[in-house]
Amino acid sequence: MSIIYLISPAQTEYAQSCYCFGRGNWILSEKGWSQAELTATYLKKSLLDGERFHIVSSPDRRCLSMAGLLSDLTDSMVKISNEFLGIDLGDWKGKDEAALRAGDGNRFEQWLENADFPSPGGESLGDMSRRSWLELVSVAQLLEAGEHLALFAPPEIIGTVTCSLLDAPQTSIHKMRLSPAGIAILKKEQNDQYQLHAWNLLVCQDDSLKSDPSGAVDLELASVK
Repeated sequence: MSIIYLISPAQTEYAQSCYCFGRGNWILSEKGWSQAELTATYLKKSLLDGERFHIVSSPDRRCLSMAGLLSDLTDSMVKISNEFLGIDLGDWKGKDEAALRAGDGNRFEQWLENADFPSPGGESLGDMSRRSWLELVSVAQLLEAGEHLALFAPPEIIGTVTCSLLDAPQTSIHKMRLSPAGIAILKKEQNDQYQLHAWNLLVCQDDSLKSDPSGAVDLELASVK
């Protein structure tokens, strides 16, 4: 049974001081590297004899750093896909929510409520959903027996593909939270459908997993081919 692990970036120095919308090229903080190492070690230990990882990463530096750790531990290649870049917010890039509401409140509200409404000079949630979902489906179809997918991507990518999996509106992404280094797990069932089995799991020092209650997914679980 194939498993898809969707792994959110660990903590960065920038994220400790400011929440930022849009794409960035931030580096992991000291705590972030610790989270990344715990995550990679857990994933490596999760493999049974004869199993291996197909590792895919966003070009985002945070994601590549984490993917590289798992690659080193499992002697696997990392495929980099631009389709898993974070959302392009155009003129809104680098602005926090308060600034957007103060300076461009009407358009920001439309962007929040309408998945097909793009940011100025950027893309809509629907645009991001279509490119990332098609890429995930394409990659998943190539998985061989005994092979699992580890996808390292920004939280908005993990949120949007999860909405697609659950056949939920893309605007539901605003109800979802992922902690730094949070993991979502999709498992392939006997009917060849993937189902969401876990959301926002964190790796502990003893290599166990715990669910972070601060990251709830307010959606009814469903499955899709």
